[in-house]
Amino acid sequence: MKKAVLVGSIFLLPLSALAADFSGHRAGVGFISADIENVYGERVDWGNGFKLEYGYDISRIFGVNMSYSNTSDSVELIADGKRYGTNLKTNTYKLDADIGYTFDLNQFYVKPYGVIGLASYKDKYEFHAGDAGSTSSSYSDTAIYVGAGVRATFNDTIYTDLRIDRLTDDAFTDHFSLSIGYKF
Repeated sequence: MKKAVLVGSIFLLPLSALAADFSGHRAGVGFISADIENVYGERVDWGNGFKLEYGYDISRIFGVNMSYSNTSDSVELIADGKRYGTNLKTNTYKLDADIGYTFDLNQFYVKPYGVIGLASYKDKYEFHAGDAGSTSSSYSDTAIYVGAGVRATFNDTIYTDLRIDRLTDDAFTDHFSLSIGYKF
């Protein structure tokens, strides 16, 4: 009987560590940078901006996340006293799940993770062509994305999150973000 209890304890100990309460809400703000792959296969800067995020850690392995980001970029050229240029603004909404393992390093938690999710975005372009005036257009789409990141939580309250996502859209959009927030 003692052997059965000992063997059972050996198997249940890792499961109890997985069940430790790592659940909780997170909210944060951060910086985001976007770039795309153009028709020539080159990476092109698609703007920088801010990111708002909310997440919920279900356990030390699984989490769900929602975010909103706004990026913008502009290129201006003045030739012969005329203004030429392009302005780009992008709004992106994301919903995803992260899967990784949270390592407890004595009240400092580190979670490397992989992510899969759905992104909905809208690009708005404004073109200025000297005396010809300006014109604008917009494009919106929804795409699946995958990514990877690492989140560090200090004293179970303040966290930082570094991640990169790749949208499987026509332009192969990459998002790099760095966030800081509060876990409650």
